[in-house]
Amino acid sequence: MAKAKTTAQKVKWLEHQVHLTGETIYARLKVAAEVLEDRDYIVSEHEGGYGQCYDMIEGYFPDLCGVLGTTLDGLLAVLKEYPGKKVWAFEGFDIGRMLAKHNEEAKSIDASRRELLAKAGSNGKPNQRRRVEMKDYKRVEKHNTRLVNENQTAKRGLTEAAEQVKDLRAENAKLRKELEEVTVERDRLQLIVLGITEAVGASG
Repeated sequence: MAKAKTTAQKVKWLEHQVHLTGETIYARLKVAAEVLEDRDYIVSEHEGGYGQCYDMIEGYFPDLCGVLGTTLDGLLAVLKEYPGKKVWAFEGFDIGRMLAKHNEEAKSIDASRRELLAKAGSNGKPNQRRRVEMKDYKRVEKHNTRLVNENQTAKRGLTEAAEQVKDLRAENAKLRKELEEVTVERDRLQLIVLGITEAVGASG
């Protein structure tokens, strides 16, 4: 049995699979999803910044995001909707067809939700409205979490920089004090030498 790849190895694998098509597209998306779900890896390699990790992984899909005009989130949504390999094989591992299939399904679901809202009306049951709005809420919540993580990472960086500046200032003050002490001692020794020189001259 082959040894399971570490997340770092998966990232390296993705780096070398850019622009590969066919069945590899399905494998690339599966690996990307696994990397983004590994919280321990994100914390250790990206200081807990999900946004940094996401941007890096999305950079390994320029052939798909650029050509199809979508994002990595959009591609992963297709994978989440159709996780089984058989469905992808049926569509020839054509990501364009899979994306169109997903969008068509989403439109159908949206239409059903609009119909449900119309039937429920403004006085419909709160639970019905919550179910309809939950997907959008989760999308916004994910985006907000990403922003919070990036903000926390930036704050940690600023705090560390401030501590380094504080340490450097303390070290600088210490060196200045030592320099002053050396200067005073040097002047004292010079006076002693001068006094001895004058005494020797007078005795001669």
